[in-house]
Amino acid sequence: MNFSEYFHNYVKTYHLSIPKLAQAAGINRSVLYRYITGERVPQKLAIVQSLADAMCMNSEERSEFLEAYDRAYFGDDVVNSYLYMHALIKTLNNADYLNNPHIGLDEEYFSQAFSESDEFVPLKSSHSIVTYAMRLLENCKDNRIMLLMQPTYAEIQNLLLPILGDKDVAVEQIVCFEKTLEKCYINLDILKYVLPHSFNLKSYNVYYHYDNIDSHINKQTLFPNLILTDNGLLLFDYDMQEGFFSANFKFVRNLTERFEYFKKTCFTLLEKGNYAANIEQMNRELMIKEIGTIFNQPCLAQCFDQKILNEAIFDYPEKESFVKEIFYRYGDWNGLEMLDDNAIVDCIITCCTKNGIRKFAEKGRIDEFPEEYYRPLTISERIVILERVLILCEKEKCKYYVLRKDLLMPENVQIYYAPTEKFVFFRHISKDNLRQINIKETSIFNTVVNSIKYLEEKNLILSQEEFKAFIKETIENLKKLL
Repeated sequence: MNFSEYFHNYVKTYHLSIPKLAQAAGINRSVLYRYITGERVPQKLAIVQSLADAMCMNSEERSEFLEAYDRAYFGDDVVNSYLYMHALIKTLNNADYLNNPHIGLDEEYFSQAFSESDEFVPLKSSHSIVTYAMRLLENCKDNRIMLLMQPTYAEIQNLLLPILGDKDVAVEQIVCFEKTLEKCYINLDILKYVLPHSFNLKSYNVYYHYDNIDSHINKQTLFPNLILTDNGLLLFDYDMQEGFFSANFKFVRNLTERFEYFKKTCFTLLEKGNYAANIEQMNRELMIKEIGTIFNQPCLAQCFDQKILNEAIFDYPEKESFVKEIFYRYGDWNGLEMLDDNAIVDCIITCCTKNGIRKFAEKGRIDEFPEEYYRPLTISERIVILERVLILCEKEKCKYYVLRKDLLMPENVQIYYAPTEKFVFFRHISKDNLRQINIKETSIFNTVVNSIKYLEEKNLILSQEEFKAFIKETIENLKKLL
């Protein structure tokens, strides 16, 4: 329902007087009529909020009213991009979401080996489909699993990591990406299920093809989903209520050949890098000149110098590789003077929260580097880093998009995007490893950028002057502790 329809229905349902409503909201009566008929859309959020107040809306009604306005003012694609981005961040921040996937399933049954009697087994419930999926994954012999299945079938997708774990199994998955520009934000929902497996499985390759998702997987398609190993296959329907399992060798071989042929027509979704040395080389080859980050804390690595790095970071086996990758674009500084503008990328856009900056000021920790490998920065070092942030802002080497409110932002995984090259990458850092997933797919990039556009246009981001004032205040508070 669009904004004018929602507004009209609300006024009609509660028998509201237009003249009285206009007076209560402080709006011209003729303008209010145009809002209700859809001839005009309010140009300021404050007008919509005053209308919600005048109509005495409850919290649920107000939320629906404001979302309808956002869709009318910004467009469905921008609003949906933000909502899907929010859902992705929420998933990535929840480290335990894959726990206990076997609850309610027959552990003893799915671990049984297949037999000749399993040549063709009809399946008549989601429980039986998931159980046989578990058996297939458990009994894989040639260390290869093929999936032609949307990862949004979470009951099966979430079995991969707990069952395969550290096993040396190659998983290949073909997914359908939405090709309609107005609906491509849906592809972020696919990514939500794919990323955790990309970070944690030893070998997980995803391929995609474009289609209309609604028509690609629908109730008219008999068995659109396939799970395939060397010793069995499972096909199931749109609703995951019917399907069949087969251990027939000829059938398995035939579908394996068809899977291989179809895979050749698809695009590779993920480029994965493990360990700092490997990722450093991968990123240098990309030659990124402008980069954006989305994380709870701003990007601070470019404000470090060799002196701070030498004094703060402990010695450990992978130190050189980690420092080169995390800090390879750190600034060339002498005190507060930047000696070489080419020491960092041409421009860094960093979207973060006030709370992330406060956390750095209070604890002296940067989330770009594993805290096990360095001591907290001293108060004097924190002041220097924040003063250099101001200098980079003045030089327009960095743009800081700091949220007015501490909205949900990534905590466990850093999100980066390259505006010129139009791709996105996700990075997870731990004391044992540095992992990065590059995604060169335009709709994912557009959705990420649209989500930031939504924050900008909703005036949820501090102006650069407001940001500078906040940093200066933070610096003054630190100086009081010296």
